[in-house]
Amino acid sequence: LLNHCNEWQNKFTTLLSEMARATLNELHTYLKENGEKVSKHPQTLDELGDGLQLLEHLQNEVPNIEARFPPLHEQFAILEKYDVPIDDEARQKLEDLSNAWVSFQQCLIDSDAMLKRHKDKFKSGLIASSEEFKKHVANLLDEFSTKGPFSSQVGCDPALEHISTIRQNLNMLKLQENNLRRG
Repeated sequence: LLNHCNEWQNKFTTLLSEMARATLNELHTYLKENGEKVSKHPQTLDELGDGLQLLEHLQNEVPNIEARFPPLHEQFAILEKYDVPIDDEARQKLEDLSNAWVSFQQCLIDSDAMLKRHKDKFKSGLIASSEEFKKHVANLLDEFSTKGPFSSQVGCDPALEHISTIRQNLNMLKLQENNLRRG
């Protein structure tokens, strides 16, 4: 009976050790990878949107992630109580977890400020592009109003050619408008 209990205890502590190490590695990976992702400077509006979504998700996950720390420390305390050997790497990761967590939280704060700056930058660029677009539209309208083939003195071929040029310019402006609306 005593051998059976010892065997069960060994299996249980081995399983607990594997689970604790897996959780510890998972937490370190989560903090590292998401910290890198959310710190990345966006180059496009799509990347900015993705970054803001990730930041919001991570901020919402902070209490859930933080709630995983006490059970993890309890698991390692149980392992120490039953003299289960813990390798140096796992011990070091456990000691570094608090610092990694503080760094991750600071990364979220820094990323929030960085993404807000980029959002303002993209907004300013979008407003400037919108004003430039308005000028192009006004210029095209003025050009068509003043130089359009409205008199009978203009031949068919030159009139159609002029209208074709105006239509091409109008199609380019429509594409530019769609890009501005998306942004």
